[in-house]
Amino acid sequence: MPETFEEFVEKERERLTQARKDAETQLQEVQDKIADIDREFEAIKAYEVVKAGTAQKGAAASKEPGQRARRGERQQEILDLIGQHPDGLTRSEILERLGIKGDKKAEASISNALNNLKKTGRLGSEGKRYILA
Repeated sequence: MPETFEEFVEKERERLTQARKDAETQLQEVQDKIADIDREFEAIKAYEVVKAGTAQKGAAASKEPGQRARRGERQQEILDLIGQHPDGLTRSEILERLGIKGDKKAEASISNALNNLKKTGRLGSEGKRYILA
């Protein structure tokens, strides 16, 4: 017996839902691989800094003086960091892990990024802890 149009639409909806879930899984795997590669780059950069004998003060010090982070770079850095901590992180913990505690300009940048991520619904909070939305 031929299927009705409603049955066809329902099957198509189920197929598309599964295809979307599969694509999201693949996307997460690719993002994880990119994060792993970025961590390896950071390790190489840290090694080069130590070998050169200069101190590096957090992620912000990897930039030339006066050079700004690209648009959205800080926010992505925060999302990646919080993504590694399912229970979330406080602002202070974020600053410590990024190695910028005490750098007022960098701290302000993180505060602005946290506020923007919260406003856009990409971050939530539980008490003082920021969590992925």
